[in-house]
Amino acid sequence: MDFIEQLYQAVIAEKKELNDTYEKQQNLSEPEQRKLGILLFPITILSQETVGSLMIIGFQTSYPINETYFRKGCSIRCLQGGWSAEGRLQELSYNTGVFSILDDDIPNLRDEPVRIYFVPDDKTMRCMELGCKLMNEHPQVEPFLAFLEQKNPSIVDKIDHPKLNDQQRSAVGKIVGPDPVVPIQGPPGTGKTLTLSIGIKQLIAQGKKIIISAPSNTAVDNLCHLLLDCSIPILRLGNEEKMSDRVTPYTLDGYLENGSDKKLLDHLKSSLRKAENTANKHIRNYTKEAGDEKRNARKECSTLRKEIRKVGQDAKNQLLESIPVIAGTPVGLFNELPKTFLTDVVIIDEAGQCLEPLAWLTASFGKRLVLCGDPQQLPPTVFSQKAKQLGLEKSLLERVMQFFPSTLLDVQYRMAPEIVNCINPFFYENQLQTFHTERKGEVRFIDMAGFGEGEQQDESSGSIYNSDEITTVKRITEVLSINPSNTIILSPYNAQLGLLKIALPKFKISTIDSVQGQEEDTIIISLTRSNSDQNIGFLKDYRRTNVAISRARFQCVIVGDSSTLGNDAFYIELLDFIEENGIYQSAWEYVE
Repeated sequence: MDFIEQLYQAVIAEKKELNDTYEKQQNLSEPEQRKLGILLFPITILSQETVGSLMIIGFQTSYPINETYFRKGCSIRCLQGGWSAEGRLQELSYNTGVFSILDDDIPNLRDEPVRIYFVPDDKTMRCMELGCKLMNEHPQVEPFLAFLEQKNPSIVDKIDHPKLNDQQRSAVGKIVGPDPVVPIQGPPGTGKTLTLSIGIKQLIAQGKKIIISAPSNTAVDNLCHLLLDCSIPILRLGNEEKMSDRVTPYTLDGYLENGSDKKLLDHLKSSLRKAENTANKHIRNYTKEAGDEKRNARKECSTLRKEIRKVGQDAKNQLLESIPVIAGTPVGLFNELPKTFLTDVVIIDEAGQCLEPLAWLTASFGKRLVLCGDPQQLPPTVFSQKAKQLGLEKSLLERVMQFFPSTLLDVQYRMAPEIVNCINPFFYENQLQTFHTERKGEVRFIDMAGFGEGEQQDESSGSIYNSDEITTVKRITEVLSINPSNTIILSPYNAQLGLLKIALPKFKISTIDSVQGQEEDTIIISLTRSNSDQNIGFLKDYRRTNVAISRARFQCVIVGDSSTLGNDAFYIELLDFIEENGIYQSAWEYVE
């Protein structure tokens, strides 16, 4: 089996795993679905209004919403009586939310009870299948594969720039050079995004058209922000609910709001609102004339929505032609771009976290491909064990780095020496240099061994939590006078996060997986696992620990159970290193 066929089989295995899980969930009773967190019911509809071509609905629950499934930007299905439609969750808080639906015939959702179901997004799987197909068929992908087989990267001149160090100048030289595929490894804090932004500016100066992409909307927006700082025009494509406020003016809707079609759109939207008011009007004494009026209003709504979409499509075609940088996630780009669209260079940031089929799908839109990321940080998320065995967890960046060395950005500007020394020997062969050698920092391990009752499992979600560790984390913040405004508390488990949010409401609290690309003065890591079987679960992927520690600028506090970690060679070495070079304490020292 060649590697393309193997990759395709891995995608099929992953798709089957996700479909089987979803099918099992659908066969559960409604109370079980509510307990699992995939159904919101009962809910109260707070608002229902048209914005552009979308219907925006606000709602409230009388219970906390389980964020394991329902997250900002996720797909949902809304049901009322015999009507149902898919939509997307735009906003979410403790017990309120907003979702959007694109449908030409939406009833008044206040009239009857409404249910909201979580729906897995199968667009990603469809895109991955197509990505595998393109590797065999797309003419633009063939030169990339041929170049990798040659294993002969070009020697190029460094690009001089006052903001760049030596390796960053080498990386920019590669970005603007001739090679069809360019791998760049950017460990934490090494200025990877800055390097890319300067490389993009150089390409634009050469008259090149560019696509920038990343596996997450946050990573795409971070790069967009730097380009906007340089006054580089962008067109941000994809799901606007997942974008930062700063890039919203550079989306299609943002350009339309300030463009020449604004008056026409305002007129169409005003007409649509009037038609919707008539279509959704509650009629106490129903007559034939009233029924005809509502039916005609619904038809008018459908016609007006089509006109609004046509204005948007015409504007998008014009923007794609005129703007030099197009930005979006792989799925967002595939959904929005014409399939024959071609740019000079495709740049994928956080490429170490991008599933390989999605990277190839994005690559098909360009004549050259730049991959920038760090294989020593989080890998792509894969659920199927078979898919992992077939290599789906390996990114395209990792595969390319097997053919020839990447350009390593080797000077980090974020971490104090004490913190970078904690990850350098384990992940980077001590190649990382520290720019701010004058900074003073600390790494502290608080040992939960022999303290409390250990971990427990949440009955609803199956996620792990550790109440005693939460109490200890809270006490640590008090004893060490840790400032909530410049601190992030991390854990790999959702159940632990939920309880941490209740115990420490003033602190920013996040999963390790969602914090990649961020940084803060102080990082507290609640490892959570504490059991006699020495089962460390998610912590077995050591790259997750690398990500967590490397978010810290000055102070990193790790809270965990050494007796649970003590059967793992990596954690034995890490704890020995901290004991010798940092601060090692027992949780008993923080008892009031």
